[in-house]
Amino acid sequence: MSASAGNLALVWDDLKSGFDAIFRLETIKRKRYMELHTHVYNYCTSVDPKSHATPSRNAIETEPGGKLVGFELYKKLRNYLKAHVHSLKLKGNNLVDEETLSYFEKAWTEFRFASRVLDGVCNYLNRHWVKRECEEGRKNVYVVYTLALITWREHLLKPHARVLISAILREIERERRGEILSTLRLRKIIECLVELGITSDQQSFSTSTLTGTASSPSEPLPYLMKPFKSPNFPPKPSGSTSKPNKSEVESSFQGTSNKTTPNFRGPLHSGDPADESTPNTPSATSSLTSDTRTNLSVYQEYFERPFLTETERYYRLESAQFLQSNTVPEYLQKVETRLNEERIRVQTYLHISTLPKLIRSCEHYLIGEHIDRLTSVFSDLFNEDREEDIWRMYR
Repeated sequence: MSASAGNLALVWDDLKSGFDAIFRLETIKRKRYMELHTHVYNYCTSVDPKSHATPSRNAIETEPGGKLVGFELYKKLRNYLKAHVHSLKLKGNNLVDEETLSYFEKAWTEFRFASRVLDGVCNYLNRHWVKRECEEGRKNVYVVYTLALITWREHLLKPHARVLISAILREIERERRGEILSTLRLRKIIECLVELGITSDQQSFSTSTLTGTASSPSEPLPYLMKPFKSPNFPPKPSGSTSKPNKSEVESSFQGTSNKTTPNFRGPLHSGDPADESTPNTPSATSSLTSDTRTNLSVYQEYFERPFLTETERYYRLESAQFLQSNTVPEYLQKVETRLNEERIRVQTYLHISTLPKLIRSCEHYLIGEHIDRLTSVFSDLFNEDREEDIWRMYR
């Protein structure tokens, strides 16, 4: 069956059957794929003489003697995606904790893959009708893959956001308490939140659709994670048997008695995170492009902000309890371990842009709020030749 005279009704049932198979992840043979692609092509390049749609909206000039239509097909695609995502939403209702995470990760992975295939089937619609609509400034018109993502965001993520994010935060707390987690599952969900950072002001037509260079469904999102490199802490002199110069080390802590930012900088910097903004220099965000930085709205709103708030609560409580029953040197070891764990957490499954905010927050609540207690033992450590503890405090 093929489209004739722009009559979408003749082929929609067959197209829908093909779309259903795609979203069921059934194997689509090349012949069947080309049939679906041809339906879209024939519909877009033919005009129904009985159509009363306005030329400026439903049909545009392509070549002398020909017109391109697409609005009715695009509308049906939009409704189809809404119905499909709504059915997924219903299946995810009443799930909690790990059930929610497992369902969301599996449903997202399958939906993303199927949406890529659907985007390929509708390639001609993307390259011509959608492209022209976007060039003419039409609002709320996107390539089919982007349309699928927006549908997922509006009709599945938002209704389930509270339950989903709460489940993620509980998983992270379990990991902080020493449990082994499926970090791959968390990573995929975070990738979803990053990719859903699409706004109506963002360019709706992707050049990758034109060139066929869109990433494969299994390819990780670019710029999401970069291998973490440990910062260059001031090294302890190799083989040194003499203790550090007391005046040099003490100078690092000048002005800390009032809990303001000390002169030294490093992982144990105790500055108040509220007084610092995220660096905007290229070096501070070297693993992100400017486009990526501006498209993190969903990730930041739904995950990063509650994550940082929960981190503050967790470490404020833990630090107070630990210092009640342990010495300062033991506490400094604990802080060093916690900061390294948080860096690894970002490297493993969070977005790299979270790192400076996370470390700043941890330093403030682990160090800044206890700086008087920590610096009060410096003289004792120095007199007792506790070099390891002094170097740990210094860096």
